[in-house]
Amino acid sequence: ALEGKVLRLNLDGSIPGDNPFVGQVGKREEIFAYGFRNPFRMGFDPQSGKLWVADVGDLTVEEIDVVTSGSNYSWPYCEATLPASCAQPGDVAPIFTYPHSGAGSLGTSITGGQFAGNAFGGLEGDYFFGDYIGNAIYHAEPNGTRDGIVGTPTTFVSSAGGPVDFAFGPIDGALYYVAIFSGEVRRVAPVA
Repeated sequence: ALEGKVLRLNLDGSIPGDNPFVGQVGKREEIFAYGFRNPFRMGFDPQSGKLWVADVGDLTVEEIDVVTSGSNYSWPYCEATLPASCAQPGDVAPIFTYPHSGAGSLGTSITGGQFAGNAFGGLEGDYFFGDYIGNAIYHAEPNGTRDGIVGTPTTFVSSAGGPVDFAFGPIDGALYYVAIFSGEVRRVAPVA
């Protein structure tokens, strides 16, 4: 089954020869990574080339993962890292999680983000993501190896209208996002 997977294809629809399951009997060759519940939006880090994916949780927690070839991200036996000790040998843990309620909650439905370009007011290379139900956009600073987040993300836009997709403008450097509650594409200008 292809559900809960990140697929990788060439532009012409063919399967790259270096996909992790190419030539393996009984495995779908287009699968690049698996063990996701509901990957919702992704972005490539322009500095490291790593793919960051937001995976919408079920009842308890939301997560951000850095995707690597052939890796298992633990769904359906784990929701992020819960319950305790659920992960199997070789599983890849999320780089960031937040609970649906209580301390540290940012909402209940993560929307994967994008990395700011060079024209975004000193925040170039930083990661911006949202939470649809939490109705906000968050700013996160990647760590030095670009495989984690430094500290806790901060609110960048509140009352964001249910953010469901992000892009940075190639010319003006602004953050554009879809605010589904109001049916708008909104622009957040870079800080001068």
